[in-house]
Amino acid sequence: MSIEELAIFLGIGKIVVSLSIAWVIFYLLTKQKNPFKPPVELIKRPKWFLSNWVSVVLGLMLLLPITGVSHDDILGKWAVKITLSIVYIIPGFIVYLIALVIYKRKAKTTKE
Repeated sequence: MSIEELAIFLGIGKIVVSLSIAWVIFYLLTKQKNPFKPPVELIKRPKWFLSNWVSVVLGLMLLLPITGVSHDDILGKWAVKITLSIVYIIPGFIVYLIALVIYKRKAKTTKE
């Protein structure tokens, strides 16, 4: 196996592993196998959105190549990835909280 073939194999493996980890995170948070189909119940949709958001962010952070950090500095690369993950998860969490309040109000008005 040549160096080029090994690089292609490792690149494909990295993509498959990061997408698999993202799907497993989504499944553990929602207990739903299909991330593209929103739940029928409105009250479950904010959790579905947040699970999708977190899965996509973490999956992309695993794939993200960090430039500007020394190749030997593994801790620096992971520090950048963790920081970016937290920064990108915050807007999704804010939307989750807003949607949760809206759907709870909708559920309350439909019961009355």
